[in-house]
Formats: sequence, C-alpha cells, structure tokens
Amino acid sequence: MPPFKFYKLPYLAQYLVVQLMTPAEVFYLTSLSVPIKNMTKRMRWCEQSPRVYLSHCFPVDSDEFYWKVSVGNKKMPVLAYQSSDVDKFWEKVQKSLEELFQTNKIEVSGNLTEIPKSITFADYRLNCSCPEAEDLEKFLESLDGKKSPNSIVMRRIYGSLRENSRISKIDYVFLRDDGYCRSDFFGNFCGKNLFMVRLRGGNPAFVRLIKKWLDGERNNLESVIISHGSRFESEEVLKEFNWLPYSEERRAKVFIPSVESNFEIPPETYDHSDGVDIIRESDGLLASIKISGTEFTFFVWKNRFP
Repeated sequence: MPPFKFYKLPYLAQYLVVQLMTPAEVFYLTSLSVPIKNMTKRMRWCEQSPRVYLSHCFPVDSDEFYWKVSVGNKKMPVLAYQSSDVDKFWEKVQKSLEELFQTNKIEVSGNLTEIPKSITFADYRLNCSCPEAEDLEKFLESLDGKKSPNSIVMRRIYGSLRENSRISKIDYVFLRDDGYCRSDFFGNFCGKNLFMVRLRGGNPAFVRLIKKWLDGERNNLESVIISHGSRFESEEVLKEFNWLPYSEERRAKVFIPSVESNFEIPPETYDHSDGVDIIRESDGLLASIKISGTEFTFFVWKNRFP
C-alpha cells in the first residue's frame, strides 16, 4: 500500500484530520517537515492549551537518566532526551510547543538538581516527591531572576523550611503525604496557600499558625486546607481566640481564591457559611476558620465580598 500523502489533501480535509488528532499525534505530525508544521500552526488546532509534562526518568536497564516530554497525556511521551545540557534542549522544545499549541501549562517532575532553569510557562507546576527542605531552598534560590513554579507538589518534605523561605513566593503548596506530615511544617508555614492531605497533631499547630497570622508574621497567607487528619477539636482551637459567628453583613458565604488553583479542590470546600470569623486588630483584616472532624480550612478575606 503506498504511503498516505497527507500534504496533498485539500485544505478542508487536512483541517478536519488535524482537529481529530490528540496533542501527541499533532506533535508527531509536525515533526515530519517544516511545511507541515507551518500548515498545522495556521490551522489553530482546536485544543489550544494542553498541559505539557517534563519528567526526569531512570530506566531499569540503564544507569543514565533521561528527560521525557509528553503533551496532553502524561502516559504518552512525544520526546525522550539524554544530555547534560537540558536547558538548551528545553529552550528549543518550549518554543516549538508554544508556537504549535499556544500552551502555557507545564508539570515538571524530577530531581531538583537536574530541573532546567529555562522554563517560562506561566502555569508551572513542580512535582518533587520527597525533597529535603535544604535542597528545596537551594533550588528556589537558583531561580533568582528566572521563572519560579506557581505550585509545588510534594508527597512529603524532610526537615524545616527557613523563616524567610522563598516558598513564600509560591502560589500553592500541596503536600500529598502517604503517611502523616509533621505538624511543625504546618505550624511554621510561610507561604500563600497550603493544601495538605494528612496532618498529625494538628490542634496545637493550628493555634500556632493562626497566632502568627494575627501577630502580622504571615501576611502572605491566604488559605490553608487540610482534607484528612487526626481528629480535630474545634473547641480546643477556638478557645484561644476571640471569634465571631458568621454574618452575611460581614463577609460573603463562599471564599474566592485570589489565584486559581491548578488542582481540583471540591467547590464546597470554599463554603464558610458555617465557619467562624476572627479579625486582626492591627489592620482589620478578617479570616474565617472551619473545623469539621478530620477537616480544617482557614481563609484570609482580603476582599470580603468578591
């Protein structure tokens, strides 16, 4: 059977074929020739912004790492690359992806010492599994003047972050721990938004974090969400504060994050109509607290009626 001559099809037929392709298939198609790549770019492919995945891999049958690039589907890589100059490689790939898909979303996973510093995608999610706190600090410092991740995903973190940690500049920190995270990380958290799946010994840590916010030491803080943990006692936490019951005249029922999360958080999590309020005396800023069994949420309302 002779090869299928895609480039000789009428434009409308080419357009319909491309629209039915997955991101990976479009990427493969455009690698065949420059004319086909330019043609596909002009068609403005229907899925304009698929997420790109850049993963650092270690094959079973080799002792050398390599980088894997996937588009749209993390399980279907379109490129594999093995070289010490990963930044140069990534600059070329990134330019091609931006031109072809108009994408700005990427998830990077791998060893912190190997991750390229040339990533410029606006929506940059870093998955670093189980880092040492010191290694994470060094990595964030190495990005000085460059694009930092919008969100960091960790299974757990070993050690404590510095009081002036650069993690305070990250929009979202997610801890998807397969055990129970230590409460000292939570109580000393200095970032903007924290999502944790599990926490051990939460009640004293809640009090410590909230008091630091009330004292003006955590002005970056916007939201804290813990979906599961050891049994939380609302009375034990709330007795430490002068709190007020919810009032629709004081704030809205539903909290709206200032930066949209690129992770799926149930919408009902942001409903604080059954939460309580505390007000910081120094500037009148309001925060709400909701504690229910194994769940804890804390929101800072910089806009009370969004």
